[in-house]
Amino acid sequence: MNEEEFGAELRYQSAISVVKNLFRQGLLTAEEYAEIDTKLLEKYAPSLGTLFSENDLITGDFRAIYSSGKE
Repeated sequence: MNEEEFGAELRYQSAISVVKNLFRQGLLTAEEYAEIDTKLLEKYAPSLGTLFSENDLITGDFRAIYSSGKE
C-alpha cells in the first residue's frame, strides 16, 4: 500500500467511523447509512474499506456496484 492509498483508507475509515456512531445513536436509518457508506466508498476508493464495509454492495435491493444511480 503506497502513501496515497493509505491516505484514502485513513480518510474513509475516519469518515465512516462518524457515520457508524450516528447510526448507532439512531440518528441515521439503515438506508441512510448504506447510502452514505456507498458515497464514501466512491469518494475515497479505499483499498481495504470495501472489505470492511457493512454495506452489501453486490446483492439485494440496494446495489451500489453496477448501479447507474437511476431506479
